[in-house]
Amino acid sequence: MSKILRLSELKVTKDVNRLAGATVCFGHFNTIHPGHVRHFRTACTHGKPLIVAVEGDAQLLSFRGDNIFQEKERAQALATLDLVDYVVILDTGPLEVFLDQVNIANLVLGREFEDERAKKVVRAVEVIRSKGGTVIYDAGETHYAGAELLYGTPGDLERGRWQAFEQVLQTQNVSLSEVFSVINENKKPHILVVGDTIVDRYVACDPVGMSNEAPVIVVKEIDTRDYVGGAGIVAAHISALGAHSTFLSVIGADSPGEFTKESFKKLGAKAILLEDPSRPTTFKIRYLVENQKLFRVSRLKEHSLSREKEEQLITEIEKHGQSADGILVSDF
Repeated sequence: MSKILRLSELKVTKDVNRLAGATVCFGHFNTIHPGHVRHFRTACTHGKPLIVAVEGDAQLLSFRGDNIFQEKERAQALATLDLVDYVVILDTGPLEVFLDQVNIANLVLGREFEDERAKKVVRAVEVIRSKGGTVIYDAGETHYAGAELLYGTPGDLERGRWQAFEQVLQTQNVSLSEVFSVINENKKPHILVVGDTIVDRYVACDPVGMSNEAPVIVVKEIDTRDYVGGAGIVAAHISALGAHSTFLSVIGADSPGEFTKESFKKLGAKAILLEDPSRPTTFKIRYLVENQKLFRVSRLKEHSLSREKEEQLITEIEKHGQSADGILVSDF
């Protein structure tokens, strides 16, 4: 007996009766991450069998992004989970049409459906409550980002930054006009930043399923982006804020070191990078599914600088520190 059902076929196949009294979760589930598993596990505590109602392709025409799997593929991925008893593809109508046909005991929704996505389920909530069912909003929040985690839309990124900035101003009881006044009245300072060079790689993945050889999640890489991190990004932020920054650090004779050099050319910030072949540039790789970090791999050596490199570094600090308005030491 197949775990995957279609809304259009429920009455014909007479599956309505065997689904009665079940607990239902809802979403498009383009990718499945650990947050979803926690969500399903919580839903099971409210009653079994567990049904996952999946939005059909027709309902996702306006969904932002291009990495949308077909309804059949999304349903098949969900069906591989032992927690899930049935998957219902909402191919001919929204969630409320399904709930109107089947006597469901519980509708378990993520917190996002209680707030920003409440309009999407308002009719479904009315239907299940009118039939005596229960609506539960659990803590297993889900965020649908996929590879967009690495990019985001310019509008979303800008809004998020301004909201964080305004929150800081409010906490410190500082007005925006005061900030602009201080910036405009003072000359651009020169800051010398001394610290670790780190290259951060973010790998966005889609979960494929569980491995047959071991109890581990199998993922497929979607996209990869590299960024200058560590003290380097501190120097870049200082330049972006309008000051003059000089970044002083030690890198390895390797590709992450070359990436750092090229990045600073593009950033418009001055970088003095001393090469040390015995110390590879610190390189950190983070594997992510949606906004959930699966694990991080760090490539680094932590032995002390040689006396020669240490003396070179001190010489550069003395040389550029004389003309700097401040020295910022960033220790990772």
